Amino acid sequence: MHTHFASRGRRLEFKQHESGKFVLKFPHVFEVYEHPVRRVLYLRLTRKAHLQIKRENDALVAQIPEAVTRLRKLLMMSNTGRVRLEHVRIASREFGLSDDFEYSIVLKYPEYFRLFDADETRNKYIEIVERDERLSVCATEVARERHYSEEEKRFHIFDCIFIFS
Repeated sequence: MHTHFASRGRRLEFKQHESGKFVLKFPHVFEVYEHPVRRVLYLRLTRKAHLQIKRENDALVAQIPEAVTRLRKLLMMSNTGRVRLEHVRIASREFGLSDDFEYSIVLKYPEYFRLFDADETRNKYIEIVERDERLSVCATEVARERHYSEEEKRFHIFDCIFIFS
């Protein structure tokens, strides 16, 4: 491989010749080609790898509305309605938030979130703009309510059958 490629491999903490082995190990991801004039080997992603990256980006974009709801619920659980940005960033993977959630969610939805700097602590905080009581109901409560209401209906029908027999 080209010396420029080897130096980049060392920057990524590959040992000597490891970067070339890595590239050759994944031919469905990397395509090695020779420059027509310089006669130097170059590297690019295959069409299949580009397609996979596009699919992953589309999946992240599709999950943004659900991520907004999860972040709103998290902020509503706080007594003050605000949480330090750094704390949310630490747990962002667990909440299904993207790496750039500060821009793709918090700043993109000012009707739900407000980002501000606290003067006394010099930290950034995310604050909920308006509480939504529909989000304060837990999903298990909704499921139990639905289950017991259906069970009551079945119970009454069952009682009615045996009352008249």
